[in-house]
Amino acid sequence: MIIEYEIIKENNFVKLVPAKKININNNDIAIDDVVNILNKYYNFNKLNIENSFLAAFDNQANLIGLIRLSIGNQKQCFFYKHSVITCLVLLGAMQFAYFHNHTCDNLIIPSENDISTYYDAHMIANLMDISFIDSIIVNNNDYYSIGEYEKNEKNGTKITF
Repeated sequence: MIIEYEIIKENNFVKLVPAKKININNNDIAIDDVVNILNKYYNFNKLNIENSFLAAFDNQANLIGLIRLSIGNQKQCFFYKHSVITCLVLLGAMQFAYFHNHTCDNLIIPSENDISTYYDAHMIANLMDISFIDSIIVNNNDYYSIGEYEKNEKNGTKITF
């Protein structure tokens, strides 16, 4: 079973409250599986405003929680780094991945904010001594790994869309 958590601030304390239970096996979940879960249960690839989710994993790649970090507008969504750290600590995560959607059918090219978020996630992982898996952009037809994009950029390989 996979649980989506909601971030609640109460009496100046942040806590995670179960918001939705998804009755599927959470063992050995890959990026493809998380994208499929987000598309099936949240219509992630069909939303007309950007949303972002954090997927938290234990050290055996079991998905231990999904957290909706933010709901933005048609062009962007923001979240606070301390919210990511808090969620990961409260769930006892050892690995994580960040997912957000782009609302245009063919706009899957990472923006400067997308690249910045990717490096912020690396910083968070290093700070917490846990693994950052990837930052994924989902659109109507596909998904895109910013990690692969950055690796190809550093190797001088141009990606065509």
